[in-house]
Amino acid sequence: MEKDFHEKYRKMLDGKHACYVIITCDEPDDVGRMNVNFSFDGDPALAAFLIDGAKNHLEEENEEIPLFS
Repeated sequence: MEKDFHEKYRKMLDGKHACYVIITCDEPDDVGRMNVNFSFDGDPALAAFLIDGAKNHLEEENEEIPLFS
């Protein structure tokens, strides 16, 4: 996924939120590697809080399959 994608959303979100996090990934290549892009704006502690909250939400939705160790 191109960095332009993240830049487009940064412009759309600029000034509208205290913090945001954008995480995207491409399809896996032939050996299973995925290109992951991550960007955020705002307080790094708040960005970490958002990521942690999202992780907890996903784990609650899929309790039988832990997403992260």
